[in-house]
Amino acid sequence: MQFQIELDQITPEILAKSFWNLDAVQQAEFFERLHDVTTEESTYGLGEMQWRYMGAEINKRTKAKEQACAMLAWVFNHSTDYLQRSL
Repeated sequence: MQFQIELDQITPEILAKSFWNLDAVQQAEFFERLHDVTTEESTYGLGEMQWRYMGAEINKRTKAKEQACAMLAWVFNHSTDYLQRSL
């Protein structure tokens, strides 16, 4: 099912469902595009300040914290080997 919406109509629910409906390759591409957006539109590199603000908000919300921890812990644990080889 395809639909078209204006950017100002995107809600967290629509974004979450859209992201979750992507396959693994597309989800990885999302993070590549996010990298491009944060480095093009920010003088702070990869959006570190926004990640800090988001972390503070996530910390206030039990379900958000649970989901972020589940997802990001897995990503972190599987990226440490790569990071060690890349440094």
